[in-house]
Amino acid sequence: MANLKQINRITTGGKGLPKSLRRHAVRPTPQRLAILRELAARKIHPDAETIYEQVRQRLPAISLDTVYRNLRLLEARGLIMRVTTVRERARYDADLSPHSHFICSKCSRVLDVPVSALRPIPAEADAFGTVASVHVEFRGLCHQCRTVADGQQGQ
Repeated sequence: MANLKQINRITTGGKGLPKSLRRHAVRPTPQRLAILRELAARKIHPDAETIYEQVRQRLPAISLDTVYRNLRLLEARGLIMRVTTVRERARYDADLSPHSHFICSKCSRVLDVPVSALRPIPAEADAFGTVASVHVEFRGLCHQCRTVADGQQGQ
């Protein structure tokens, strides 16, 4: 699986990204390359519509359906991951390195949490079989929303 450093390296080099897609049995179309480059360039965990708006600036003929279909394909092939939020659309992450997410229940902001905070994997999980991946989401108020909430309570 590719991680953010690998994707950043191959997207800036230009020639490596098509080879990486082919290794994952994905044909490197201009649309797929643009979608993956856009996603890898952002740490905000964008949704499909945000990716569409950005890619459309470079590829005006791309459709929103094309973006959705390619995001599903890239996810299925292990090149990106989907991050779900409570009230919003799915968000996407090109960083496949081990990490979790903090999702703000107020503004839906998605922040990366280093996986070192979750080590080691509990022995109880190993009792069921071999653990291939772990997905943990923390939910609460981000500092920005918490500050606003605290300010409103003080009024």
